[in-house]
Amino acid sequence: MSKKSNTLMAFFAGAAAGTLAGLLLAPDNGKKTRQKLATQADSLGSEVATQWKSGTKQVRKLADQAVHEVERYGKKLGVN
Repeated sequence: MSKKSNTLMAFFAGAAAGTLAGLLLAPDNGKKTRQKLATQADSLGSEVATQWKSGTKQVRKLADQAVHEVERYGKKLGVN
């Protein structure tokens, strides 16, 4: 994993842990706390899905560039 992706993962893990700790320590009743947890989980899940799509798009782009470069160097060397 790249340094950027590790940083993003650490950020999301910290945000999730902070949110969970805040909700669990809040003076709300159990039903409200569970509702808040469900809402936060949905929000975090959506954000993770968005980041996952972005990351896979970048990986595909890099893979396509690598294939193009290998083909280009292969042609220079006379390899088919």
